[in-house]
Amino acid sequence: MGLNLPSGEARAHRTGEPRVPPWLRPILRVPLEVKLLGANLIIVGIALLLMFGPFQLQPSRSTDAYIVVAALVLGATVNVWLVRLALAPLKSIEQVAKWVSQGRLGERVPTSLVADRELARLSRIINEMLDGLAADRKRIEQLAAELAYEEKRGSDASVRPSSLSDGIVRAVVNTPDEG
Repeated sequence: MGLNLPSGEARAHRTGEPRVPPWLRPILRVPLEVKLLGANLIIVGIALLLMFGPFQLQPSRSTDAYIVVAALVLGATVNVWLVRLALAPLKSIEQVAKWVSQGRLGERVPTSLVADRELARLSRIINEMLDGLAADRKRIEQLAAELAYEEKRGSDASVRPSSLSDGIVRAVVNTPDEG
C-alpha cells in the first residue's frame, strides 16, 4: 500500500547540481581528506621542485626554502587532521542511519563537540525525525491495541471495527500540522 503524495513532497529535487565531466568523477569520489592531502602535497612538490629543480638557489636562500617546505608539510598535516575531525560527526550520522534501517528505532545521533553549525543542525533534525517516527509507531501500537480490544470485546455495538480501523488509517496517514 503506498501513499499518494504530491510530486513535490514525494522526493527531493536535484536541480542546480553542477554538471561534472566524466574524467573528473573518479577524482571527486575520493574522500575529502585525501583530496586535501593531495592538494597540499602538490604544493609541497612544487616547493621541492623550486628547491632542487634545474636551477640553483643561493646558499642563503636554501635555509629559507627548507623552512617553507617544512611549514607546508606541517600545514598539510594540520589540514588533513582538521578535516578528519570536522567530518567525524558524519560517521556517527551514518552509523545511526544504518542502525535505524536495521530496525533499531531508539538510536539517536549523539551531540558532537566538533560539529559545525550545519552538521549540528542536521543531527538535531535527524533526531527530531526519529522522535516523530517513534511517536508514530507508539500511536500505531496503541491504536492496534485498542482495535484488538474492541474486536475481542465485540459486544459494544457503538464501535464498529471498520470505523475504528478507518480511524487508525487516518491517524497513520495524517500527521499533525506544524503551524
